Amino acid sequence: MKKMIFPRISGKVRPALFDNGLRVYVIPKNEAPTVTVQAWVATGSIHEDEFLGCGLSHFLEHMLFQGTEKFPGSAISDTVTHLGGYLNAYTSKTHTVYYINLPAAYAAKGIEMVDDMLRNPLFPEEKFLSEKDVILRECAMYQDSPDSVLYEKLVAEAYQLHPMRHPVIGYREKIETVTRAIMCAYHAKRYTPGRTFYVIAGDVDPDRIMEILNRQAGNWKMGSLAEPFLPQEPPVAAKRETMIRFNDPMTRTACAWQLPPSTHPDIPAIEAFSDIFGGSSSSRLTTILKNEKELALDISSYLYSLNVSGLAGFGAACLEENRQKLTDETFRILAELTENGPTEQEIERTITQQTTDYLRAMRTETGLAQIVGNAVLNGGGIEAADEYLPAMRRVTRDDLIRIGRQYFQPQKATLAHMLPLASKVRRKKAKAAAVAAEQPVMKKMKGGQRMIYLRDAALPLVDLFLMLPGGAYYEGKTMRGTTRLIAAALTAGCRKYSEKEFNEILDSHAIDFTVSAGTASIRIAVNCPKDQLPLAGELLCDLLSAPLFPEKAVERERTAILEELKVKLNAPDGLAENLLMSSLFAKHPYGDTLEESIRDLTKVKAGSLRTVYEKLCLNAGKAIFGISGDLTEKEAENVISNMIASCKWSNAVLKEPAPPVFPQKAVRKVRKLEKAQAVMFLGMPGPRADSDDVPALDILRTASSTMSSHLFQSVRNRNGLAYYTGCINMPGINTGCIAYYAGTNAESTEKLEKLFHEEIRRVTTQGLSEQEFTDAKAAILYRLDSSMQSPDKRLAAAVTGEFTGKGYQEAARKRETLEKLTLKEVNRIIKKYLSVPGKVTVLVTPEKR
Repeated sequence: MKKMIFPRISGKVRPALFDNGLRVYVIPKNEAPTVTVQAWVATGSIHEDEFLGCGLSHFLEHMLFQGTEKFPGSAISDTVTHLGGYLNAYTSKTHTVYYINLPAAYAAKGIEMVDDMLRNPLFPEEKFLSEKDVILRECAMYQDSPDSVLYEKLVAEAYQLHPMRHPVIGYREKIETVTRAIMCAYHAKRYTPGRTFYVIAGDVDPDRIMEILNRQAGNWKMGSLAEPFLPQEPPVAAKRETMIRFNDPMTRTACAWQLPPSTHPDIPAIEAFSDIFGGSSSSRLTTILKNEKELALDISSYLYSLNVSGLAGFGAACLEENRQKLTDETFRILAELTENGPTEQEIERTITQQTTDYLRAMRTETGLAQIVGNAVLNGGGIEAADEYLPAMRRVTRDDLIRIGRQYFQPQKATLAHMLPLASKVRRKKAKAAAVAAEQPVMKKMKGGQRMIYLRDAALPLVDLFLMLPGGAYYEGKTMRGTTRLIAAALTAGCRKYSEKEFNEILDSHAIDFTVSAGTASIRIAVNCPKDQLPLAGELLCDLLSAPLFPEKAVERERTAILEELKVKLNAPDGLAENLLMSSLFAKHPYGDTLEESIRDLTKVKAGSLRTVYEKLCLNAGKAIFGISGDLTEKEAENVISNMIASCKWSNAVLKEPAPPVFPQKAVRKVRKLEKAQAVMFLGMPGPRADSDDVPALDILRTASSTMSSHLFQSVRNRNGLAYYTGCINMPGINTGCIAYYAGTNAESTEKLEKLFHEEIRRVTTQGLSEQEFTDAKAAILYRLDSSMQSPDKRLAAAVTGEFTGKGYQEAARKRETLEKLTLKEVNRIIKKYLSVPGKVTVLVTPEKR
């Protein structure tokens, strides 16, 4: 095995321990003027003591975003947005992390905000109640997810005594008992300086950061030092197995083995063994179960290494008749691996991949902060970050054989199987299932608008989905970005409500409301409890009929969009994609450059948005309303009719751009950026959104974009040329784009381009193989089935299909269309599109090689 010199992280970290127990780790990283401010709190779901199962840690994370003493209401999120930053958090079984990524010039402000979140949350009563409702809905969502239910059952079986067995979110009946007083007491007890450490990485001066934090948090009282008792989980002495039935057509099986704590010296070897067994596209489980024997439709593995314990295992989806064969074959593969050990090639491959992934994480400030945070929390100190790579490289074949025999014995396994509802149950529920799977119905309204109705009585929720014309396709050459600005500012106030009032109503009534803009549309999606539909409908009516577009909000959103465009212009992948589109589509709106969009958006007057909105977006012939939920078609029609009646509609025929004139010969564009990464696209014209060729090209995209694809194996595994690679298929209103892409280094671009052309030559002469075709089709059908379980996705697909000209039933017919596709037909369509002479090659490469 090759010798490697590993960069040391601990030498770059400036640590400090304050008198109150608070620890700080500052990592100067000066490549970009940005910083990440992260606060790690050693409190998770296992620490909830007498309130175990209440999800207090997760609930508390939600509440810390609801206002603090210095920053009441949404002031923190608003401030972060104004500064161009990003704010988020997550909760696990052992810890909670809050982080803000923002320009380095505002590091002090970021620290101030995180500190106030941790120490001085207000816990407003009304927000407490609304967040409880949100979390209860989240629980319901998890219980509707077969994967989530299966994993919860697996973990509960794997741990029978330790608090690790309980889900982070908690249990519904326990969450319902949580009061504001319980929450405040839990916060006071667990959020203390001794359980908290900061990791701050980026373009900062460590001395200044230490000074700021000492001034900000040095007076934080030590608080409670007591820790709850965590019982020792007895070792698994015999195989555990459980089986459940679930209302889902797919059969699933999952397996887990208990692991020692993350500080155990065997962990690097365990990770290597787990990866060889099932952790990659070339692992034994994937190769044999999915690719060779086709017992698994999908398979994935996981490994959680925490400071108290851990789990490793896998999950697979399969046909019901293959479940037992899949399980038996899994243990046969495990026995062979444990008995004979892995090959030297397997060991080298997994260690190289693990090492490379670790090194890649070190390239960014967020990646570095995550490594340091995990080292402190799970490794016992920052030095653990330096020990990981050398320990991984020291793993031998004998180590892996020992690991298999010690930790992955069949009798130590826990299995959970999820089967579809029994056939007897299916017959009883045949009528109900038919209702749940009812097809969408479309009706043309009096004004010319169209309504799509989809009945779904599974849960007391209603979805509304509206598409209006907009985007570059309709804007014209001097209005680029106008409808994106309209979409961003649409919720900034209407005739009856200010922006603040509007958002408070949404939060208080658990109404999810999003507005987004695409290349040819504005999309509005609303989800609400059924009993809040009248209010949600009223809000949408007011928003559609009387948006205010206040100048201050418009300028705020304009600035945010312009900054996003500038960031994209300065990012290798964003610039390369835009350069591809502008080179391929030329004067067509799909070819608008980022520079043109920035120029035009800068000139748009706030006062003109209302006019553009009414003339372009409120077009009766193009507007499509969708509604889904536990309501009759007549009830749905009344809701939509009220929305339509509230607006003043245009009946003008919208002018559409002429079809693009594509290059007739090969085009090559090179742009240089002062970045370390090179990005390449090789693109050509693609299908219209309403073309019958789209499914075949989706098969090409899927077959070319997995880690087991011929492209990935050629570019990444055999030649080591790219960090990532794949294929995209982007259908458009009157035409689209197909492209191969990869992120690489400057020295590899010539060879990468050659491999792209070799791949195109392969699929246009030989075509996809039977195996590629079968695997890709199965993957698409699985994703289709999975997405079609969600009424909001089914509704959105129906509305989108109608808007793009394919028809509202297109999504419902997609499975039948895919199943009928033959390999011969797919290869014929691939050859038709990929054989054009006018391909465009785009390369964004570092300024200095």
